[in-house]
Amino acid sequence: MFDIAEKNGWIVDTSYYGGCPVADVEFIGFRSAWGAADVERCREWSSDLAETVTEDDPDLVITAMAARLQLVDDGTDAPQIDQMSHGLLDYWKRWNDAGIKVLALADPPFNAEVRSPDCVLHNADEPQSCARPRTEAHPTDPMVVAGASAGSESISVLDLTDRFCDATSCYAVVGGIPVYYDADHLNLEYARLLGPDIEAAAEALLTQSR
Repeated sequence: MFDIAEKNGWIVDTSYYGGCPVADVEFIGFRSAWGAADVERCREWSSDLAETVTEDDPDLVITAMAARLQLVDDGTDAPQIDQMSHGLLDYWKRWNDAGIKVLALADPPFNAEVRSPDCVLHNADEPQSCARPRTEAHPTDPMVVAGASAGSESISVLDLTDRFCDATSCYAVVGGIPVYYDADHLNLEYARLLGPDIEAAAEALLTQSR
């Protein structure tokens, strides 16, 4: 993202809280339940950030998270994916109503959930053995679900699944480049290959009249 911003002369402000979603949800943990103090800290950060974005009034928000791994519970017994997608859309629409465009980056396929993080290292001569079925590695993403019901041309979800998967499988090595850096994060070299897609999606939103 910073490479793209430097190229285009964009001013970028960032905010990050590991494992904490930027969504209007009753968050309870990432992968597993968190302690009460950490849950409260995450909820406060998310709410404060949503308000700060509205007040700062940027031209564009780019948001990304491991949305499928967020645990939420609003007490209704609604499916996790519904709670999460609705919570994402609440913030996106709030910003959009204020005239701010939103670009959400869909989650990449799972890594540690479906293979050993060291699979490529241990299978350097046969990296295709680390491939996993697309249905297993790339379940439904709340980001994509939220985007499908946004109803606004200035809210966009960039889904780059086809850069990781074909019709049947998702891969840990693509074009000879390892996709993942560790259990959760993309390899920087591979992530930079996605830059033109992200840049094009951002520019498409920025060229819309405000």
